[in-house]
Amino acid sequence: MYRNILKKDLQNKKTMNAILLIFIILAAMFMSSSINNIVSISNGIENYFDKAEVGNYLLLSRRDDEKKFEDGFSKMSDVRKMRIERQVKFGNSNLIKNGHRLDLDNEGYIISVDGARINYFDDDNEKIKSVKPGEIYASYPFIDNYHLKAGQEVEIRFGKSVRKLKIKGGFKDAIFGSYMAGNPKILVNQKDYSFFKNTGNAQEISVFYLDVSDSDSFENKLSDLPQPIFSCDRQMLKMTHFIDMLVSGILFLMSICLILISLVVLKFTISFTLSEELREIGVMKAVGIGNLRIKGLYLTKYFAIAAAGSFIGFFTGIPVGDYLLKSVSRSIVLSSQGSLLINVLSSVLVMAVVMLFCFGCTAKIRKVTPMEAIREGQSGERYRQKGCLELSRSPLKTNFAIALNDVLSNPLRYLTIGLVFVISLAMVLSLSTMTSTITSEKMLPTVGIDISDAYIDTAKLKEESGTGYVKQGVREIEEKLNDAGMPARVDLKISYNYLIEHGRRMQMVQCQKAIAKNNSDDCQYVKGDAPKSAYEVAITDVVAKKLNAKIGDRIIINRPEGRRRFLVTGIFESMNNLGGTIRLYDGLDTEKSIVSGALAYQINFDDHPTQAVIQKRVGKMKKIFKTKKVMTASEYSTKVTGASDIVNGLKNAMLLVALISIGLVSLLVERSFIIKETSELALLKAIGFRNRTLTGIHTLRFVIVGLISSVVAILVSPVFTNVFGSAVFSNLGLKHVSYVSDPLRNWLIYPAVVMLTMFSCIFATAQIIRRIKASQVSNID
Repeated sequence: MYRNILKKDLQNKKTMNAILLIFIILAAMFMSSSINNIVSISNGIENYFDKAEVGNYLLLSRRDDEKKFEDGFSKMSDVRKMRIERQVKFGNSNLIKNGHRLDLDNEGYIISVDGARINYFDDDNEKIKSVKPGEIYASYPFIDNYHLKAGQEVEIRFGKSVRKLKIKGGFKDAIFGSYMAGNPKILVNQKDYSFFKNTGNAQEISVFYLDVSDSDSFENKLSDLPQPIFSCDRQMLKMTHFIDMLVSGILFLMSICLILISLVVLKFTISFTLSEELREIGVMKAVGIGNLRIKGLYLTKYFAIAAAGSFIGFFTGIPVGDYLLKSVSRSIVLSSQGSLLINVLSSVLVMAVVMLFCFGCTAKIRKVTPMEAIREGQSGERYRQKGCLELSRSPLKTNFAIALNDVLSNPLRYLTIGLVFVISLAMVLSLSTMTSTITSEKMLPTVGIDISDAYIDTAKLKEESGTGYVKQGVREIEEKLNDAGMPARVDLKISYNYLIEHGRRMQMVQCQKAIAKNNSDDCQYVKGDAPKSAYEVAITDVVAKKLNAKIGDRIIINRPEGRRRFLVTGIFESMNNLGGTIRLYDGLDTEKSIVSGALAYQINFDDHPTQAVIQKRVGKMKKIFKTKKVMTASEYSTKVTGASDIVNGLKNAMLLVALISIGLVSLLVERSFIIKETSELALLKAIGFRNRTLTGIHTLRFVIVGLISSVVAILVSPVFTNVFGSAVFSNLGLKHVSYVSDPLRNWLIYPAVVMLTMFSCIFATAQIIRRIKASQVSNID
């Protein structure tokens, strides 16, 4: 009997069961692929570092200071192992492709494969042991970002010394070889390396790969050594691969939302099925069949659908996960492409959640009596008015009045389509808001830079200006702009790596200041004030926790200019160095310190031009300074955050998923309504209503629901934004983010696109009404 009933149910409700199956497949697919990728990447990075033998502490120094560091580390008991690798720096003026200089975003490094002290890997994840003279390997981010190809020739030039080299292929580099870090790397033969090293203007640095027993204790002893160019522990290096984790994390949140949509659809499906089959349930109860056996009949059907959906989702999740890992495996050596066990467990989890929810939804069977079931859920007469509007007194047109009355009189009927609409649209709006925020100029204070009219990347100008990071370079730019009839004030934010002490705690921290001005209020302060005098500083919350410092405390900064106490005056947030930053007073003397980095030159025109004029001047400045790296505030914000393209791609993917979800659910709900209202529709046809009118009424009902749901989605989207945003910005050192939304897109375009999709699906499905005949009115009991 069970078998025949199930077979009949599956045949009669093909559309409903198929749509539910599709949602379970999507949920299982995204859940298994995203969890698998999160585990693969997080474990893969750790294993990759072990395989590359990078150690657990990295330090870069000038070549002249190498001996001092080597002797100092040899005497430290915390240093268990030390390896020294030398690299030659190169920039825009050194690398030529097809007769044109490459406009690099960051400085690059040339490495000798014979002098390498960590392992570098090729596309097959094999260690590169040798490179032929005249050939090079380029890091994969370098290849992808600058459109290089294997077999292509590039020219490396230092002064008058030139060498043409052929690209053999790409390689994977654990140190700053991620797409987030973006430092170009070139692996060459020792003979070619010696050629570049011995040229007159080549700058060689020393890279120390250290295995230390206690990084905190080790950093406490760095005060007796020269100032390094850069230093960080293993955990900080792992965070350079954060963008690789971002896609999987957001896809995981998307899979949770898809499960919620699946549960909403399941609730509607079960409720509709039970209401349609109340008579059958009453008959089964009347002949003595128990509640559990009746419930088991429905649970068996949904178990079959959940099992089939999870099974298909398991297999489809494998290629989806592998596809998503492709971009990651370009920069990381992954020992395996994921675990099948994780895919299995994820699919089983989806099936278990669906079945538990299904068990709860079928509880209604226990409350139904045989008499109520035979009367289709009615236990007596209805003594209240069903409708909220009276057609005779309503100023609305007939179609709209009937549609509005139907929605207002029984809103729970439209809860399913409303919830799916809200969840889907809210996810799209949240990702859209994140994209707008990342590309907004309001993000610039989070990297410690003023909102200016224009920005010029330092990577191009440092060779031409002679100093690049000092005041002379700023003056040269001001002079060129003045000569071009665009007088402006120019500034530059530079950073130094200093050893900071507070009590018994020490840490190597990036310290930032501006060259031209004496105003340190350009950061996003959450507590206290900006430093107002030379021996005051502001620190980030990340630094405050590591040093156990607060506002009013005095910290010690070890600089070449001397060891001095500084008063902490404020707490700010910054994405620089993943939050490990200190803001110095701009007037502090740092002439003896080594500059470890710089942001873009900030251009503020004296005549305060409009945005249109600024855009024209940006084009002129590109010609004057012979670089494409001249940007507006919005363009520079997009560059420094680095995640806008990824978030925008996820937003477009989510929009597609949302449209599919809305389309399928609209088809399901409208088809169910037509089945349930067949007798009423036949009666309306019998008294003279036309197909066009009935189709319009059905469509208008969902348009009204869509408009209400759009407003709700817009109101709740900030909650989704905080969930998605915290997953991104908290890992970059930000906890307080002022989100920026695009009203045109978020309040009009995206709701209109989703509404149009729902309208199209409802209108197309409503054409089934044309098949209903007036004679079917006899089905009314």
